[in-house]
Amino acid sequence: MIKKVIIGICLLVGISVNGQVLTVRPPHPGVLSRSPLIEEEAEVKEENKLNLQEYVERLYHLSSAWYNDGALPVIKSGEYLVIIVGNEGKYNSEPSYSKDLVGIKREDVKSIEYNNGPSVVALYGAIGGVFGVVFVTLK
Repeated sequence: MIKKVIIGICLLVGISVNGQVLTVRPPHPGVLSRSPLIEEEAEVKEENKLNLQEYVERLYHLSSAWYNDGALPVIKSGEYLVIIVGNEGKYNSEPSYSKDLVGIKREDVKSIEYNNGPSVVALYGAIGGVFGVVFVTLK
């Protein structure tokens, strides 16, 4: 009986902790309130800001380091393959590269998705197999 009570208390405490975690979670992008988990606007350093091109290229670097045992890509900045999906869900017929992302603002991006695997290799060839592919969906 005591064992059941202890387990019950642990479950209640776990639920309470989970509830607390949800209350300090960063807000969804687009929500104006600031989270206590990130710096105040006045503390943000200019060198920490990224444009979409830099973000996607860093994503490729991290993915390559993970999937290729630490080996980083030797592709020049601006030449990373990116699939841009328009707001109506259609893929651009022309290939896009990370240099094409410079003018796109964060507010115009619905989602950024990284894919890697056999389907990516089949659709995008060797580059897709080595690095995966980043999809940027616009609003």
